[in-house]
Amino acid sequence: MIDPYIKNLVGKTIFSNKSTVTADFIVIMDETVEERRLSLIPQLSRVVSQNEIHELIFTCEQVAPGSVVNKISYCGFALIKNGGVLLHGDEILINDNYIGILAGFDETHYPNHLNIVIQTEQLKSGKQMGLQLYDTISFIFKK
Repeated sequence: MIDPYIKNLVGKTIFSNKSTVTADFIVIMDETVEERRLSLIPQLSRVVSQNEIHELIFTCEQVAPGSVVNKISYCGFALIKNGGVLLHGDEILINDNYIGILAGFDETHYPNHLNIVIQTEQLKSGKQMGLQLYDTISFIFKK
């Protein structure tokens, strides 16, 4: 079987539009790691289903699908409220405040959960950002 992302048969332009995916934080984390070595998968998108739980991780590094991420801060775990497609480059809002963009996905703990890596300006943990349980995170399509 041929993966169209790996063979460069398709790119982000295949996505004309998509719905916003939202999730609520159910765990807030507080840790920063300088040499995490997360391996982002080459695929630009992942499907998430309602009621799945995934981990959100911040990085200040300029990374993309297929990259290795070292400097990270743990944000937390979030419960998906509506299923949909998460896409590299989605704008990330927490409680309607812009945080950064979706950089990619790491499958270290899959199928238990995905690590969803978000590129931000500042490397802060969820606790350092003042996040609270049930704060809402939104993944908004940016063409």
